[in-house]
Amino acid sequence: MLDVATVSQRLLLSLFLAGIIGYDRERHGRAAGFRTHILVALGSALVMLTGLAVQERAVNGSSIDPTRMASQVVSGIGFLGAGTILQSGMAIRGLTTAASLWVVAGIGIAAGVGFWEGAVLAGLLSIATLFGLAHWEQGMRIEKSLTLVLETIPTLDVLSPVKLALAENRIEIENIDVEPSSAEGMSSLVLQVRIPPDSSKNEILRSFEKVKGVKRARWG
Repeated sequence: MLDVATVSQRLLLSLFLAGIIGYDRERHGRAAGFRTHILVALGSALVMLTGLAVQERAVNGSSIDPTRMASQVVSGIGFLGAGTILQSGMAIRGLTTAASLWVVAGIGIAAGVGFWEGAVLAGLLSIATLFGLAHWEQGMRIEKSLTLVLETIPTLDVLSPVKLALAENRIEIENIDVEPSSAEGMSSLVLQVRIPPDSSKNEILRSFEKVKGVKRARWG
């Protein structure tokens, strides 16, 4: 039976768990932050509570499936998540925020139907992933932003082999520009990149100088 106390508990649980996850996104300056995550979870919980309420109040023995409401939430949250994914140059950002929105929608659904164990466990695991693994991930692969300049032959398509070299060196690219070079008949690819801490800058330059169409590589 859905009374005021039950409804309040389920909504507050979704608010609390989603709020912690949203706080992590907020402190990282993401487009979907504290309030957005709370609203997504509250909305999901409300949708499920509404489905349960409609089922309880059905008359004349009619059968209503509340899980249909959940399926609409899961499919609809994709549009909101897609709006947080942005592409800047060759770098894609916002995937973690889109995933966290999808998770808090599930937490809201679980809280809405009273599946406390699932809502709490998923919330705690999500919080541990975002807060705990973020520091480990940064220590593994993020260094300060660097500028890599590649002197290239403009008549050759060097972008594809350059992308391959970036992937082989585990380099994350933030932005790429094409600029005229001082050398006659040459052009420059100017890349803003982040390299793994265990990488050798000299070895990276040598690997790019082996790319067909790249005449010289240097750090800007």
